[in-house]
Amino acid sequence: MRIGTLGNGQMATALATHWIAAGHDVMIGGRDPRRAAEVADQFGAKAGSLEEAAAYRDVVLLAVPADAALDVAEAVPADAALDVAKAVPATLPSTSPKPCQPAVP
Repeated sequence: MRIGTLGNGQMATALATHWIAAGHDVMIGGRDPRRAAEVADQFGAKAGSLEEAAAYRDVVLLAVPADAALDVAEAVPADAALDVAKAVPATLPSTSPKPCQPAVP
């Protein structure tokens, strides 16, 4: 599978490392092409701009800080699906179909 990552930080690096080990073809895209190339070289991925990574895909990973997400998401082609979800499990373990509620401090 061809996976384009929009972002070159810890999340993109952690996931891309495992995807490459599993045999997937990954391109790291970043606002700074030199930084994207440095990150990609660490584990054998390709590097490109945000637009190149967004177009290089069966799947696109949006892995940027929340305050940059809307601007970066504009690099995703109109024919690509973009799903943004909270980093909270959608349900409790399979013994209960009830929705999971975030912890209240």
